[in-house]
Amino acid sequence: MNIKANTLILAPVFPDFEVAEDIAIQDGKVEFTLQYRFDFISDASIECSMPLLECTQGFAVGDSDPQNCHEIDIPAFKAIENTLVTVMKTDAVATKEGNEFVLLPEQLRALNELIFAWCEEQFLKESEQQATYVAEDIAEEIYG
Repeated sequence: MNIKANTLILAPVFPDFEVAEDIAIQDGKVEFTLQYRFDFISDASIECSMPLLECTQGFAVGDSDPQNCHEIDIPAFKAIENTLVTVMKTDAVATKEGNEFVLLPEQLRALNELIFAWCEEQFLKESEQQATYVAEDIAEEIYG
């Protein structure tokens, strides 16, 4: 018997909602909010959670000097299309907690942009923290 895998997922969508700017990433999942795009009509929103794929992304180092500019790979995450998103909480939306849906391509693109920006910000924070530790160690060696 031949079995063909079907990658098509039939699930609800929310076409009148946009990804809000605030996200949180923890334990391989992203938590984010979809807001009704016409907020002057209603302040409806859906708090969501979805699993992420671990990957790497390029990060430009030394881009202030074109001769020394190069790219390094940093740890990152990515939201994949057709991944089911879980409703965590709703406000003025006719859906229930625990229901699942999929993101539209423009929603997924907006979410991935926020995720990549978050990953870069985390990398910079960790780099600055490591640089501070190194500077403290060097200062301790020099000054006792």
